[in-house]
Amino acid sequence: ASDVYKRQKMLLTYDITSPIFIAHSLPQEIKSALVHSVFADATSEEIHEMQDLISVYCKHDGNIEQTAAELHVHRNTLLYRINKIKSTTGFNLKSPQDLFVLYLAVLVSRH
Repeated sequence: ASDVYKRQKMLLTYDITSPIFIAHSLPQEIKSALVHSVFADATSEEIHEMQDLISVYCKHDGNIEQTAAELHVHRNTLLYRINKIKSTTGFNLKSPQDLFVLYLAVLVSRH
C-alpha cells in the first residue's frame, strides 16, 4: 500500500491549496449554502462586523493583541466579539476546523 501512495504522491503548490483558491473553486450553490449556514442568525451589520474580525484575526494568525490593534478596539472588546461569533454562529475561532469554515465563508461572501 505504501508503494501505491508513493507513486500517487504529488507536490501541491500553495496557490492551488490556498483558502482563496478553494473558495473560488466551489460551485455557487455550495458557496451560498455555506454563507447562509454560517451567518443565518445574524443581521447584515453583525455579518459585516464578524467578517472583518475573522479576516483580521486570520491575517494576524490568531494574535489577539495585533487583531485588536488593527480593529482599533480594546483586547477585552475583541474577546467579547470572538465569543459573540461563537454564540451567533456556533463556530469557535479557537478551533482550527471551525476557523477554516468561518474564513472560507468570509472568502466566498466577499469574492
